Amino acid sequence: MDRAIAELRNLRQDAHISRKDSAWAVFDRDEHPRFAEAKDLALAHGVGLAVSNPCFELWGVFHYRDLDAPMRRQDCQRLLSENCPIYSHHGGKLFNDAEVIEKNYPDAVERGRASLVRRTQEGDPEGNPSTSVHRLTEHIKRVAPSSD
Repeated sequence: MDRAIAELRNLRQDAHISRKDSAWAVFDRDEHPRFAEAKDLALAHGVGLAVSNPCFELWGVFHYRDLDAPMRRQDCQRLLSENCPIYSHHGGKLFNDAEVIEKNYPDAVERGRASLVRRTQEGDPEGNPSTSVHRLTEHIKRVAPSSD
């Protein structure tokens, strides 16, 4: 979190940086030893958060299918590798299936949103399984210069 705060501070000091620039922290919720503290720090400093529980690979899984049962990180990673042959937890953690990502991105966003709604209804807004990575990707889409 300290790095994201420092990057945001540097962006704010640079007169050439657009107001649209931001800093985000992306992390897993499952075994984060100081989750509440990191979240409070991010909010206090204006750092965006993209949190996945149990792990980032849930965002990848949501490009292939819905998932609403709590699971361990290893099970989520296995599920992604079953759906995305190029993904390997031990081989750099690449989720690089461009066709699926492009085609199924709207479904993944909706699944991410729904996961947060369901966990909130259960009383654990960042419970397992949930991800807010779509907040970051949607932010990037809003502020990215148009390629037209």
